[in-house]
Amino acid sequence: MRPAKGARRGAATREVWAALLFFAAGAVVGCAPSHAVASDHAAEADTGSETDTGDATTGGAITVTITQGGAPSADFGGLAIELFWNDEPYAGSPLTGDVTVFDPPAPALALLDESADYPGLYFGDWFVAAVVEDSNGDGAWNAGEAFVGMPLSAEFISQYLEYVGGTLSPEAVEDGWGLGWYVMYYETGPCCDFGPPDIATSLNLLAIDIPEVGGTAALADPADVRIELVNTLPELQGAPAMVDVPYSETWALSLPFVPPAESVMADSALDGVTHSVGTVVAYRDVDGSGSETAGDQRLGMLCDGGYAIGVEWVEAPDDLPEATYLSRFGFRTGWQLGVLQSGRLEPLGFVSDDPPLDPTDLSLSASCGAE
Repeated sequence: MRPAKGARRGAATREVWAALLFFAAGAVVGCAPSHAVASDHAAEADTGSETDTGDATTGGAITVTITQGGAPSADFGGLAIELFWNDEPYAGSPLTGDVTVFDPPAPALALLDESADYPGLYFGDWFVAAVVEDSNGDGAWNAGEAFVGMPLSAEFISQYLEYVGGTLSPEAVEDGWGLGWYVMYYETGPCCDFGPPDIATSLNLLAIDIPEVGGTAALADPADVRIELVNTLPELQGAPAMVDVPYSETWALSLPFVPPAESVMADSALDGVTHSVGTVVAYRDVDGSGSETAGDQRLGMLCDGGYAIGVEWVEAPDDLPEATYLSRFGFRTGWQLGVLQSGRLEPLGFVSDDPPLDPTDLSLSASCGAE
């Protein structure tokens, strides 16, 4: 059976994950594993022999497979797999291709929780394996290096690693437990299943970085009309337009590599994600100032199928809570399109991603359902 254990150590990211899993499961209560529920997958792991009562000294190999958004193995240079525990880096390994096998050291038993069912058996869980940049080539994550992939299953992060160490009693072996690493699967139920330490992840945080937005806008009276990319975040209202150009029937706005500082914020509503959100507006420059002022007339904004469309830039996340948030809600880094809701962006896939919007063939409308 899944052994009960003592009190857990808290971690900010663990609380974030639990809240997200609670949301994804339709408000199912009790996401944390109890270690008291038998698992169909437990027996699939390497259980060792019934006489194995020695202390664990190695965690065994973990297999990480890139399942989507990947590139040929030759393009994986400069990336690594990093195992995080309680928000902190624990162990890393260079990413060697579509499949990477690495053997992290076993956690010290003093850092684990002893089982209440099997004295001498210790558990450490909520390890998460992320794909990260390895800019200095040391095969591990360092502060400032970006996250480029997080483990996914269905629509939310659901694969964690657990370490089992200490001494195996005959009862623990009989119940299917061995020493080493297991994977924890969260789906839509209140707890989890367990299996061999095989993690499936993706490069789901790589930048999209569309270089420009544009389209065709035929106006009956184009005199003094300009087109701008203007901020929509409520906290940054009044910031100057990021881009402002004279109108032409076939219009295009080149997106800045990084938005101006006055249009960028670390958003506490998004677990600290640093981003900029705007939309494209056509306006009549009544006073001829070359920028939108209070007396100018707005003629239309980006719209598709009745939805107000926004343009968002997301900075590559360099800590676990930010990467967790972006991965959970389907955002990428760099410039991307989405649906505006109260000045922020919903990922475009939540509305329609078949086919996705063409960023060079967008519509401006004066009757869009913008908030």
